[in-house]
Amino acid sequence: MKLKVVVAGVVMALVFYCAAAFAAGVTKGSVGVINIQKILVESKSGKEAKAVFEKELEAKRVMFNAKEQGARTIENDLKSNGAKMDADARKAKESKLAEEIKGLRQMEQDIKEELKKKDGELTSGILKEVLEITKKVGAEREYSMVLQTSQQIVYLDNSIDITDEVLKRYDSRK
Repeated sequence: MKLKVVVAGVVMALVFYCAAAFAAGVTKGSVGVINIQKILVESKSGKEAKAVFEKELEAKRVMFNAKEQGARTIENDLKSNGAKMDADARKAKESKLAEEIKGLRQMEQDIKEELKKKDGELTSGILKEVLEITKKVGAEREYSMVLQTSQQIVYLDNSIDITDEVLKRYDSRK
């Protein structure tokens, strides 16, 4: 919901800016756009960051699956042998299973937070450099502003899209 409000605000600002620029006689091309997501996906550094992230994700997945398998083993033992166990042994197994489930939930939460942090670390450096290049390209083309593209844009004149140029310059830095 907040995203829709922000996007609507940006669109309204763009409309007012374009109207004011038109009234002032500013020529076509005073606004540029860039697709940051495309750069994150297609750049060399973005691909490397994704590979690092995927590797870490897989390692976390393996750890989680091993712990989950331990809980399933206890659960299956309770299902198949629970009726045969004495009350104290069954209660101990149930308690151990509850502990394992609680541990799994905590582990899942910790993994999500770690991966979110790692994703932020991997992309923040890329974004910092991309924004520097974007500012240079925007200044070179004498744009008044450069906006990030979104799914809300219905039509976009490719002459104002600087994504490919920024991507080439960014990759050439590496």
